[in-house]
Amino acid sequence: MTYSCPVGCDTLGKNIKEVYSMEKILSKVDSRCGLHCTGCEYKESCGCGGCIETDGHPFHGECPVAVCCQSKGFTHCGECPDIPCELLTGYSCDPDHGDNPHGARIEQCKRWKNEQKEQQKNITMNTSKG
Repeated sequence: MTYSCPVGCDTLGKNIKEVYSMEKILSKVDSRCGLHCTGCEYKESCGCGGCIETDGHPFHGECPVAVCCQSKGFTHCGECPDIPCELLTGYSCDPDHGDNPHGARIEQCKRWKNEQKEQQKNITMNTSKG
């Protein structure tokens, strides 16, 4: 007996792979602002869970960047049409606690957004072929 898929399994299989690829991109996002929490010294020394895991309340308390991003329904600041806003720029370019080089987290958010756009484009192209 042979089985034939009534819903177009080839297309369904491609779509599942594409969704998985988008999830892989989003799983690389480890902060709202573009700072890589994964290697952060505060993660262990201060028991910081990062802004995503703590709903915008990392080790130092409420993070205004994370709260702003979450309140707009974004995964990270790169999804916001206002990037780079004053708030994110202030954090990224702070002379004492900012990025080295300045603006690194802004650029990271832009990279995440471009990866998402590219993946979404691939999903759209493959869905329209199916």
